[in-house]
Amino acid sequence: MPDIRGTEAFERFLDVILSTSTTDRTPWTPENRYRPDYTVLQRLLSVPVRQGAAQQSGRLARATDAWVAHELRCAGFGPNEVWPRAKRPRVLPQPLAGVEAAAGAEQPAAIRRVLRGWSQAYLLGQYYRKQVDVVIADWDRGPELIVSTKSMLSSYWNNLRNRFEEFVGDARNLRGRYPLAAIGILFVVRSTITEETGAFDFLVDMLIRLRNPDLYDTAGLLVVRWDDDDFGSWKGDLPLTDANDLAARAEVPAAVSLSPVEAPELLKPDRFLADLISCVLARTPVTYHVRSRELRAGRAIPVKEEHQGAGEPEPDQP
Repeated sequence: MPDIRGTEAFERFLDVILSTSTTDRTPWTPENRYRPDYTVLQRLLSVPVRQGAAQQSGRLARATDAWVAHELRCAGFGPNEVWPRAKRPRVLPQPLAGVEAAAGAEQPAAIRRVLRGWSQAYLLGQYYRKQVDVVIADWDRGPELIVSTKSMLSSYWNNLRNRFEEFVGDARNLRGRYPLAAIGILFVVRSTITEETGAFDFLVDMLIRLRNPDLYDTAGLLVVRWDDDDFGSWKGDLPLTDANDLAARAEVPAAVSLSPVEAPELLKPDRFLADLISCVLARTPVTYHVRSRELRAGRAIPVKEEHQGAGEPEPDQP
């Protein structure tokens, strides 16, 4: 029986949390500020914490990826144009999403094999191929939004400077090939960073410096906290086919909360998301991403969406 602390259990919990988290809300305030759903974030981050997932597992960052993608869907971007998707496979080009929908539950084995093969997104930059974490892309537009999410839970001084060099290199690689893409970086740290003198201030300064037209359009910082007793508190086996048990465990009050040690205004998650969305909308014609424009403007926009979504019928050919 699968271990509740394993990767498959992690994926199942993401499925459950995202399927029960609505995207049907208006995320913009009348003052045009973005309002993230931090409750979903805390539920998602609680899964790897309760599993006792180590930094090297990448699950804390993947839970953050899922939240950023969820917020972009709340902001009006399509469920299949934002990766990772709310369901598996997390990465699936829109034309294949149409095939998936048409095939329904009775998918032929060949289609299932193809769909299972899409789990991570890679982009060719100016210099090298790079795995990316959150993406909006399509064949006729290329990448429009690229987000890197990084987490660090300990030994901050030993690692931050090396990460800074890595981030600069990755940004130049991606920016060189995709100058019009909205590119952002979101960094997640545990509140224990304040116990290492000067580490938090160095991180803040580093992220602000990365907000540079030649590098990242925006940068964000999430400081989260949890009790040591909660880390690894899920033990034993879990029948992953029991949907009711999964849902009940997913609804347990979150073990992770946002730290009172806040990021400065320029790096707050709401500003980070608003900057990303604004960049995408500013760099595409008004006939693209109409729903996102309407939500931000708080009114209907009398234009027809130019891009054909996956699964729509092809126009008649002469």
